[in-house]
Amino acid sequence: MEIAHREINIFKTIHYNNECIKTIQIYEFYMGNTKTPKDRLKVVNFRYPNGTFDKNRSYISELIIDESEEFDTEYANLNVEMLTTINYNDGCSKTINIDEVYTGNTKTPMLRFKIVIFRYPDGTIDKKTDHILTV
Repeated sequence: MEIAHREINIFKTIHYNNECIKTIQIYEFYMGNTKTPKDRLKVVNFRYPNGTFDKNRSYISELIIDESEEFDTEYANLNVEMLTTINYNDGCSKTINIDEVYTGNTKTPMLRFKIVIFRYPDGTIDKKTDHILTV
């Protein structure tokens, strides 16, 4: 099957020890089987414990995605959700959802859950859908 286009959504929620919360949402859209996204958008919000947003640390960025992780304070936990949708030319689609939970400043997730769903053009789901839990 040939890939028509792919969409990737990444959601990160960082809970800092000082009770501040940083949320990062990255959206990428790819045409065909290309490695470089056609469109990219990154939205960052930094919220204090009282609910107010820090305008200097919150921003929206198009096309330029900063891959560096700037953690100015040690965080208590980090939740990452990645959702990838691949649409094929024949009308089929594959959805991959990965959830990861990190504690402290570790680079290895404490918990990882992956779901892969394959849909046919008529909307039916392939019975071989994968559910993988890694602890």
